[in-house]
Amino acid sequence: MILRCDGPACRLRAGDLGLGAVDGESVECLGRCETPVAAEQLGRSLTIRRRGALEPYGPAELPRQASPPILLRDAGFADQPSLPAARRRGAWRAAPELTGLAARELLASLPTRPRRALANAFAGRALCERDPHLVLEGAGVVARADGTPHLAVRVPASWIDARAALQRAAAEAHADGLTGELSLVADGGVEPVRAARLARAAQLGVDWYERHLTVLCAVSGDIFNPGVYELPAGASVADAVAAAGGAVDGLCTAAAARFACDGEPATDPAGAAPSALVVFHARREPLAI
Repeated sequence: MILRCDGPACRLRAGDLGLGAVDGESVECLGRCETPVAAEQLGRSLTIRRRGALEPYGPAELPRQASPPILLRDAGFADQPSLPAARRRGAWRAAPELTGLAARELLASLPTRPRRALANAFAGRALCERDPHLVLEGAGVVARADGTPHLAVRVPASWIDARAALQRAAAEAHADGLTGELSLVADGGVEPVRAARLARAAQLGVDWYERHLTVLCAVSGDIFNPGVYELPAGASVADAVAAAGGAVDGLCTAAAARFACDGEPATDPAGAAPSALVVFHARREPLAI
């Protein structure tokens, strides 16, 4: 049985490829919006590029960022999931040294933002796969604040590759005495994007981090360069579309577009950039995909 992603971007592409309900049982968003159509079969991550053609999933390169990234700073390096490479770039220098009081103060300085539908799905998965030690270091801040060595990260069961990357990284970090054991939970725990924010704030200092706040926006759909983009705080939908190269209609730049922001239809390009943005050229009907 093929389990096919039912997220907005995959439904859009499935229609383009002529895939119907017979081409797989629908499951919740798999957070792999850079692939034509995300799917799973017998615990393997797959991509559907055309009817009847299943290919192993492999993460695409992170797109070029419009401004210097902070959370995604090291995620583009192919060796970043390994502990030696992550430590060369500054991982695990700050969080293990925090006292419980300092960890609680750090948590209080970065308040939790309200969760939204599809929020952080694509970006969180990308961070887990590409920079798992950053996520684990941030989860360590939460564990230290709670007075426990045990790490808990909120990762859906459908994120097969992200879970595997976190478990491999956690085994390395645990063997090196950096952290306790890891639990991957569907509810509770710390979200990967929040964990990454906590780790960067610990590494760079809260004052510096607060002056350079950014947002992660996963852009997909009728767009030239789908992927995860790190934008300055306060960025708009139009800023996210521009960072991704603009909307397309066939091979041409679209004069107008409509959007799905965190799963909800939207038409205002001046609205705040969401966590997950699906772009539709003007002749598509976002509600009919």
